[in-house]
Amino acid sequence: MHDLDGNGITGRLNYDQSVDFIKSTGRNNYLLGFNDALHNDLDNYSPKIDGVETYNIMGCGRPAIGQIFVLNKEKSGKYEYGLKYITGDGTVPLRSAEALTADDSYYVKGVEHAVLPGALGVKQIAAAILNDTIGSFSLQNYPAISHNSADCSLNGTQISFHSPIDLNVYDEDKKHHVGPNQDGDIEIGIEGAQYDDLDGNKFVFLPAGHNYQVVGQATASGSFNARVQTVQDGQYVKTVYYNQVPLNGASTTVQIQINSGQTAGSIEIDQDGDQILKLQ
Repeated sequence: MHDLDGNGITGRLNYDQSVDFIKSTGRNNYLLGFNDALHNDLDNYSPKIDGVETYNIMGCGRPAIGQIFVLNKEKSGKYEYGLKYITGDGTVPLRSAEALTADDSYYVKGVEHAVLPGALGVKQIAAAILNDTIGSFSLQNYPAISHNSADCSLNGTQISFHSPIDLNVYDEDKKHHVGPNQDGDIEIGIEGAQYDDLDGNKFVFLPAGHNYQVVGQATASGSFNARVQTVQDGQYVKTVYYNQVPLNGASTTVQIQINSGQTAGSIEIDQDGDQILKLQ
């Protein structure tokens, strides 16, 4: 166990210790305080407490950040982070959305946070609630919506690259891409995928049922670590770890093939940009 910020605390941090660590590593103290105040007002309240009939419509089945942890501190002073995805709507974890006390709950699978209000079936549920016909409303024509949270399981593959290297993923047809584009913006062209970058630690979640090609482009010489983790029903069941893979320079590229239902293959490297890949 490492004491990463020199405060004498090691191991898994509780909430207050996590906030202290975030502050000590240069994050926004004002927003952290604002977040505490907001949640203190909201977390223990539901309109149902005041006698208001309450329905909870939640997105699920998409990856949302559930846990961030520090793996180690590099010689450069930077941190190597780990990240765990849990089921949610890509922004709000389901376990947070479920905190609202409601008369009835609806789970909408595969719909991301921003478009949840306009998803097929959600507007119809809202109209039935407002028209007081929700008691006879049927979900038969809306297979993505259910009353059962068990339908919200998360399945797929998580990939993480730890700098100095960019992380890109392409689907089996090479038509869809996840990762930085030529403008430096993050493109998420694969439905159900998620991309996050934490201080140079890059993470991608890819939904199950497809083949993917993972491509890394070095941004400097050195070495990098990579993890390919299999997620089944929300559980991380298998990890393939690539340790201290050498990068000769910014011309170095690496590739990993991930086939549906199989463990990730060997890593292939083109160290000098001649387009010839060799097994590491």
